[in-house]
Amino acid sequence: EGCHQKIDSGMNKQWRESVHFQVNVGCADCHGEDHEAVFAAKGQVSAGVCGKCHEKEVVAFAESGHADAELAALSDARFLAQSPAMQEVGCMGCHSIGARFADGSVGGCNTCHPSHEFSAALAREPEACEVCHGGPDHPVMEAYHTSVHGVLYYRDRDPEKSPSCVTCHMPEGDHGHVANIGLGAVFTGAVLEGDFLPHLAMKRLTQKEFEANRKAMLNVCAPCHSTRFSRESLERA
Repeated sequence: EGCHQKIDSGMNKQWRESVHFQVNVGCADCHGEDHEAVFAAKGQVSAGVCGKCHEKEVVAFAESGHADAELAALSDARFLAQSPAMQEVGCMGCHSIGARFADGSVGGCNTCHPSHEFSAALAREPEACEVCHGGPDHPVMEAYHTSVHGVLYYRDRDPEKSPSCVTCHMPEGDHGHVANIGLGAVFTGAVLEGDFLPHLAMKRLTQKEFEANRKAMLNVCAPCHSTRFSRESLERA
């Protein structure tokens, strides 16, 4: 701590304002005491280390779409065609949320929970999602900003009155699989078994799986909307 207070006072300040500091979790608890190993890892800490205290979240995350983000990039011809610098800056800036580590764990936890504060409150704000989910090729945040949900939320940022991203996509803080809102889009979506399957690697859902997922999603909408309104809206999606 003494060295980092001098070398990077901002990082030290973030840690001191974190819950980790309040519960006496220090640098070595996450990074270990071997400085050479820390340097070799470029300071990265695996999800497995986070899982020693946050096991439920790490296990759930491994079942999510985010967990496949790095593999999706590494297996994409468009990614492979880029220069190493462009791969690192233009792709992995977001896709590293699915980072895989030598201990077998998956997940760049600090993608959403910024180091070294690791604030859950910050991760719940739409801006945490906007870092990756925006832009001309996937204007998700632009759609949220102009939706009724987004307009209401940005008035006073009160999640008890109006939904942010995590209200619907991470109900009750669930880090795992999100029930289907729609069937999704090309590259990221799914098709029902028996329907036309494009020549793309897409997930197949049985009618039973789809109905179970849809029921779960209707439960997410239920605190604010009628079942009929929610079902019709999801069908249009």
